[in-house]
Amino acid sequence: MSTGIIFLTGHMKSRKPALLLMYTSSFKEFLENVLQNLMDISLSGCEVRIMAASRDKDELLELVKKYNLPIYVDTERALDKISGSRVGSYDFGTPCYNQLMHQKVLFIQRNLHIYRHVIYSDLDVAWLRNPVPHLNEIHKEHSFAFQSEAQSVCRKILCFGFLSIRSSIVSRYYFGILARSLKSSASLALYESDQEILNRLYQSSRYFHRAVYVLSESLFPNGLGYKLLAKDDEGAQLTQGLQPYIFHANFVVGLPKKRYLLQKYGNWKF
Repeated sequence: MSTGIIFLTGHMKSRKPALLLMYTSSFKEFLENVLQNLMDISLSGCEVRIMAASRDKDELLELVKKYNLPIYVDTERALDKISGSRVGSYDFGTPCYNQLMHQKVLFIQRNLHIYRHVIYSDLDVAWLRNPVPHLNEIHKEHSFAFQSEAQSVCRKILCFGFLSIRSSIVSRYYFGILARSLKSSASLALYESDQEILNRLYQSSRYFHRAVYVLSESLFPNGLGYKLLAKDDEGAQLTQGLQPYIFHANFVVGLPKKRYLLQKYGNWKF
């Protein structure tokens, strides 16, 4: 275990992929389920980095001892300054939420200098199969792979809750743009979400658009697609069942409802 991030020169980047998670104390049970998932699907070849407030460091270091995974806890003092103590203070669209998302983007940006392959996942994501080989194939041609919001529009809406990135000049350049845009939005008291800024860039820059691969909505379903995971299809005569890599319980407001979906469709235990 370690805390903090050490920058490496470009030719010394780790060949192992890194899975980045961002922790807040209300999501302790979610983190435990994610880590158990990663053990169940044998994601042992991937280093796990958890960004957390320094006040949560000792608790996290004790928690991760239970899991036979290469886990590193990276403390970020800025998270201590973001007030998350009040109920609802991290709700989508609030200033605290958007400050948290800015730290998320900076966390990803820093790790693009350390690893050749970076995956970021929210903590309401159940891991059902190892997606790394699939993502590696995608990154032979694309710098970015984003989950889709599964909306009925011609040009896809990207989800910032699950993504995979091949570190390159291109990916580091665009994450620099995202980080600066979030900082500028906060300084002007606009507090646009990371996802709004991401999708504006996706719509406006044809170069960024070409660098993005939108992940299959059946292999990487979000909360709207929970019925894809139902196992009681009457009369179905398919030659094989759907085998998603993850299930992201977004589009669900409130932790109790997220727990319900993840228990039923992600086999989580609370």
